[in-house]
Amino acid sequence: MIKKIIKIAFFILAALLVIQLVRVQLREEAGVAQPEGMSRIRTEDVEIRTVRKTHRYSGSLEGIRQAMLYPPVPGIVKEKLKQPGDTVRKDEAVLLIDRYEEGFEYEYSRLRSPIAGRLLEIVPGIGERVSPQQGVASVADTSVMKVTVHVPEEEALLVRQGQEAFIRVKALEGQVFTGRVAEIEPALDRMTMRRKVRLRVENPGDMLRPSMVCSVDLVVDRAENAKTVPLISVVERQGKEGLFIIDSRDYARWKPVRVILKGDKYAALEGDFSTGDRVAVEGHYGLVPDRKVEITD
Repeated sequence: MIKKIIKIAFFILAALLVIQLVRVQLREEAGVAQPEGMSRIRTEDVEIRTVRKTHRYSGSLEGIRQAMLYPPVPGIVKEKLKQPGDTVRKDEAVLLIDRYEEGFEYEYSRLRSPIAGRLLEIVPGIGERVSPQQGVASVADTSVMKVTVHVPEEEALLVRQGQEAFIRVKALEGQVFTGRVAEIEPALDRMTMRRKVRLRVENPGDMLRPSMVCSVDLVVDRAENAKTVPLISVVERQGKEGLFIIDSRDYARWKPVRVILKGDKYAALEGDFSTGDRVAVEGHYGLVPDRKVEITD
């Protein structure tokens, strides 16, 4: 008798479980949300982009050519023909020097710039004595700039001639300047175990100035025209990386992916998903696959 009752109870429980599973399946097929535990998800669309991976260094800008000016004769500064910040032509005079010697008369000597560029500084004032051994002014060609960075040993082999870089300076917030690797020292510095790398930096509008401190984001890898998502959307499940794609009925579908490159902000991926698909970027870390979600702005 007891065995009969146990069997009947077992069949009743099994039937109830089957009914509940059928109800859940019907609710999902009809697009009805689960009443409890619905995840709130923010999404972004899959887009075609170029993904870049960069390493950041710091340096100080210089003119592509710079020159220190030395007086041709000893004497006294008589007149400043140019002021710091002025542009100068090659062989243009920037100072008049009075070669004063008692009992003699000389024409004023002209201190000329050996290069075209911008006058950075004049050290002596009017009436001060100068000599040929004393650098008294400096000029820089700022049409193009250069910057030197020191790359650690473990990153040195990633640097190549012509490599792209993005340069930013604090004084010009929001501005990004482009550069290219121009010179690479053949050996590491034995003291610092770093490699010296010089970059050529474009200077549109002549906004950059010598001695400006800058950050240099050197592009060490890139993926062109790839399907991309924000880095935060790539999650790992059971040892595999993937995405939660939100379908047209707002169900979260797990899609394994192959990562081509993880850049600074985005990841370039391959997998069973398309441009324009909605991918979960927030609220998805504890998400259960094939559940309906609530989409937030």
